[in-house]
Amino acid sequence: MHIEMFNGELHLPAGIGRSDRLKTVKFKQMKTISVTEFRKNLKKYLDLANTEKLVVHRKNEAYIVLPLEELTKDTDLLSEDQKRAIDEAILDVEENRFFSHEEAMRAIGERAPKYFSKK
Repeated sequence: MHIEMFNGELHLPAGIGRSDRLKTVKFKQMKTISVTEFRKNLKKYLDLANTEKLVVHRKNEAYIVLPLEELTKDTDLLSEDQKRAIDEAILDVEENRFFSHEEAMRAIGERAPKYFSKK
Protein backbone atom coordinates (compact mmCIF):
# COMPACT_ATOMS: atom_id res chain seq x y z
CA MET A 1 0.00 0.00 0.00
CA HIS A 2 1.36 3.41 -0.94
CA ILE A 3 0.45 6.35 1.29
CA GLU A 4 1.69 9.87 0.60
CA MET A 5 1.89 12.87 2.87
CA PHE A 6 1.91 16.38 1.47
CA ASN A 7 1.36 19.70 3.31
CA GLY A 8 -0.52 18.18 6.20
CA GLU A 9 -2.67 15.95 4.00
CA LEU A 10 -2.60 12.19 3.94
CA HIS A 11 -3.30 10.72 0.49
CA LEU A 12 -4.63 7.17 0.52
CA PRO A 13 -4.69 5.10 -2.68
CA ALA A 14 -7.88 4.13 -4.51
CA GLY A 15 -9.70 1.07 -3.22
CA ILE A 16 -9.37 1.83 0.50
CA GLY A 17 -12.71 2.35 2.14
CA ARG A 18 -16.05 2.67 0.37
CA SER A 19 -14.83 4.65 -2.61
CA ASP A 20 -12.42 3.76 -5.38
CA ARG A 21 -11.28 7.38 -5.65
CA LEU A 22 -8.17 8.83 -4.06
CA LYS A 23 -8.95 9.92 -0.52
CA THR A 24 -7.39 12.91 1.19
CA VAL A 25 -7.44 13.17 4.97
CA LYS A 26 -6.35 16.49 6.46
CA PHE A 27 -4.79 16.68 9.90
CA LYS A 28 -2.71 19.04 11.95
CA GLN A 29 1.04 19.00 11.55
CA MET A 30 3.10 17.75 14.49
CA LYS A 31 6.32 19.40 15.54
CA THR A 32 8.77 17.98 18.07
CA ILE A 33 11.27 20.12 19.96
CA SER A 34 13.54 19.90 22.99
CA VAL A 35 12.79 21.54 26.33
CA THR A 36 15.75 23.86 25.77
CA GLU A 37 14.37 25.04 22.42
CA PHE A 38 10.87 25.40 23.94
CA ARG A 39 12.23 27.47 26.83
CA LYS A 40 14.24 29.76 24.52
CA ASN A 41 11.25 30.49 22.26
CA LEU A 42 8.26 30.04 24.56
CA LYS A 43 5.99 32.63 22.90
CA LYS A 44 6.74 31.29 19.42
CA TYR A 45 5.84 27.73 20.38
CA LEU A 46 2.73 28.65 22.35
CA ASP A 47 1.50 30.52 19.27
CA LEU A 48 2.43 27.55 17.10
CA ALA A 49 0.46 25.20 19.37
CA ASN A 50 -2.72 26.93 18.16
CA THR A 51 -2.21 25.53 14.66
CA GLU A 52 0.02 22.46 15.10
CA LYS A 53 0.46 19.62 17.54
CA LEU A 54 3.56 20.34 19.57
CA VAL A 55 5.57 17.67 21.38
CA VAL A 56 8.29 18.73 23.81
CA HIS A 57 10.92 16.11 24.64
CA ARG A 58 12.88 16.01 27.89
CA LYS A 59 15.23 13.10 28.53
CA ASN A 60 13.00 10.00 28.29
CA GLU A 61 9.75 11.96 28.62
CA ALA A 62 7.50 13.73 26.12
CA TYR A 63 4.78 16.31 26.66
CA ILE A 64 2.07 17.61 24.35
CA VAL A 65 1.42 21.35 24.29
CA LEU A 66 -2.07 22.32 23.20
CA PRO A 67 -4.59 25.07 23.90
CA LEU A 68 -6.84 24.39 26.86
CA GLU A 69 -9.91 24.60 24.60
CA GLU A 70 -8.75 21.47 22.75
CA LEU A 71 -9.22 19.23 25.76
CA THR A 72 -12.33 17.16 25.20
CA LYS A 73 -13.72 17.48 28.73
CA ASP A 74 -12.91 19.23 31.99
CA THR A 75 -12.19 15.78 33.42
CA ASP A 76 -9.10 15.60 31.18
CA LEU A 77 -7.51 17.98 33.69
CA LEU A 78 -8.09 15.65 36.65
CA SER A 79 -5.90 12.77 37.78
CA GLU A 80 -7.43 9.31 38.22
CA ASP A 81 -7.26 9.76 42.02
CA GLN A 82 -9.14 13.06 41.78
CA LYS A 83 -11.82 11.52 39.54
CA ARG A 84 -12.21 8.62 41.96
CA ALA A 85 -12.51 10.99 44.96
CA ILE A 86 -15.21 13.01 43.18
CA ASP A 87 -17.13 9.84 42.30
CA GLU A 88 -16.93 8.67 45.93
CA ALA A 89 -18.13 12.06 47.18
CA ILE A 90 -21.09 12.02 44.79
CA LEU A 91 -22.00 8.53 45.98
CA ASP A 92 -21.75 9.69 49.62
CA VAL A 93 -24.17 12.54 48.92
CA GLU A 94 -26.58 10.25 47.08
CA GLU A 95 -26.57 7.89 50.08
CA ASN A 96 -26.90 10.74 52.63
CA ARG A 97 -23.44 10.15 54.09
CA PHE A 98 -22.45 13.74 54.72
CA PHE A 99 -22.44 16.45 57.39
CA SER A 100 -24.08 19.85 57.27
CA HIS A 101 -21.75 22.84 57.21
CA GLU A 102 -22.52 23.56 60.86
CA GLU A 103 -21.80 19.95 61.91
CA ALA A 104 -18.52 19.94 60.00
CA MET A 105 -17.40 23.27 61.48
CA ARG A 106 -18.26 22.10 65.01
CA ALA A 107 -16.32 18.82 64.55
CA ILE A 108 -13.30 20.61 63.09
CA GLY A 109 -13.46 23.20 65.87
CA GLU A 110 -13.34 20.42 68.47
CA ARG A 111 -10.36 18.73 66.78
CA ALA A 112 -8.40 21.91 66.07
CA PRO A 113 -9.63 24.67 68.39
CA LYS A 114 -6.60 26.89 67.81
CA TYR A 115 -7.87 27.58 64.28
CA PHE A 116 -11.26 28.72 65.57
CA SER A 117 -10.26 30.85 68.56
CA LYS A 118 -11.25 34.48 68.42
CA LYS A 119 -8.44 36.95 69.04
